[in-house]
Amino acid sequence: NLNSKNNKISVVFIIYFAEAFSSFKSLYELLRADNDFDVHLLCQPNFSDNDWSNHNAAYSFLSALYPEAINAYKNKKWFALNTLSPDYVFYCRPYNSDYYTAYKASVVREVAKVCFIAYSYNLEHKIVSNLVRNFIPEKSHKSIMQR
Repeated sequence: NLNSKNNKISVVFIIYFAEAFSSFKSLYELLRADNDFDVHLLCQPNFSDNDWSNHNAAYSFLSALYPEAINAYKNKKWFALNTLSPDYVFYCRPYNSDYYTAYKASVVREVAKVCFIAYSYNLEHKIVSNLVRNFIPEKSHKSIMQR
């Protein structure tokens, strides 16, 4: 364990696009059920939504399923990721520009290990250079990642 005081591994899943949650739902639920992990679901507004500052679609959807979900932007203030003392942070999409500044992989990698579960592959995305782990859906994708 890198950061937490209670000897649990702290894992944060950052999501802004609720439709992408299925790519890590099984891992989230597995870790959530394991007492060795302190797991958090941090829901950020999608900056592509015109009304993002007043509506967090990811939080609205996921908090109905998981009441412990955290609204990353509430009362015009951003949630401080460092209060969760993350050891690992999982990203649902590789678009670094779509994350709040303090949640970008290039910032988070200074305090936690950055992980990504791909739903497709485009190795040009900046998030790839910040990864400590990249989970691939099939062995056939391994050769693509080794290039």
